[in-house]
Amino acid sequence: MNTQMKKTLIIFLVLLLSSINTLFAQKPDGGRDEIHRRKMEFIKAKLQLTAEEEKNFMPVYTEFETKRESIMKGRHEIFRKFNQNSLNLSQEEIQKMTSDLVGYSMQEAKIMEEYDAKFKTVLSPMKVMMLYISEHEFKKNLIKNMNDTN
Repeated sequence: MNTQMKKTLIIFLVLLLSSINTLFAQKPDGGRDEIHRRKMEFIKAKLQLTAEEEKNFMPVYTEFETKRESIMKGRHEIFRKFNQNSLNLSQEEIQKMTSDLVGYSMQEAKIMEEYDAKFKTVLSPMKVMMLYISEHEFKKNLIKNMNDTN
């Protein structure tokens, strides 16, 4: 990786971290619970789940979210460490951080693959696709609403 690419990557990571920190800093932990509750309502409404689908889907989705949240916490820890120590970190430490971030992305991809199959055992492929679209729409709306209030 050349020097210009490293600088670009570092700038990108700092900007990404800043936007993520802004998103979560505005909401205390109770706010996260509220966001999660709204997300679940949004997804249920968009998917138009039957009572049977909801009963079978929600435990699987909760498992999925728990695993994905664990990965996000790992990423946030890397971003926090970088933000707090960026001027004091060695190139080797930064290199390890970038590798760890790639590792988290790979873990997330594996979880997505695993749960895509699990979702399809309790929902039709159409509803699974609607789930992914609903998650994207929810995030987009959340960010838009937060930007509108600032």
